[in-house]
Amino acid sequence: MKKIFSLFCATMFMLSASAVDFKLMRDPLQHSGKVVRELAVPALMMQKKAAESSVNYAITVSNVAATSASVMVTPVNSSTYFWDLMDVNTYDSLANGLYADTYGYPDVFSYCKDYLDYVIELYASNGYSLTYADLIYSGVDAYEYEDLDSETEYVVFAFQMGADGVGVAPIDTVHFTTAEVVASTNVITLSANAGVVSIATTNNDPYFF
Repeated sequence: MKKIFSLFCATMFMLSASAVDFKLMRDPLQHSGKVVRELAVPALMMQKKAAESSVNYAITVSNVAATSASVMVTPVNSSTYFWDLMDVNTYDSLANGLYADTYGYPDVFSYCKDYLDYVIELYASNGYSLTYADLIYSGVDAYEYEDLDSETEYVVFAFQMGADGVGVAPIDTVHFTTAEVVASTNVITLSANAGVVSIATTNNDPYFF
């Protein structure tokens, strides 16, 4: 997950290119000073695990690898909605109100609305005006995640949200777990001749030089 500086840099680049893509927030849900993975999971994990649901949205997760996955959300009606992804421990803690006292988030809806408030404030501080209506979705939406943690269970969630930024139950969810990182078998050989360095590899795995 990128820190907020990366979000800011990407935002300014997209705006300067006149091609704003609000999927900038698609790194597992984050907030200034309260990056979602830094929300401390309560020591006593007494919350029940949120059951998967697909009442209003067909959520498809494919091409799951160690650090990447493809997600598509298809609503069954024309209502606008919000969707995102976060690790299962954080999601279950939010869903069961365990962050209400510590962070002021009694549920998933309040966290998401607070995040959108932050995005709106970020744009406003740089002279751009956004509303909730600019940050929610209608119709089919999809995203390719590329910076996930390996061997981690995630929850993709979607719920109805109107132009007032207020979420409406129920929340539809799908769980998936990223794969284990497999060590590369690539053997890299360096050779030098008259100041020219040559690199030979045994396969096409990426490497840094």
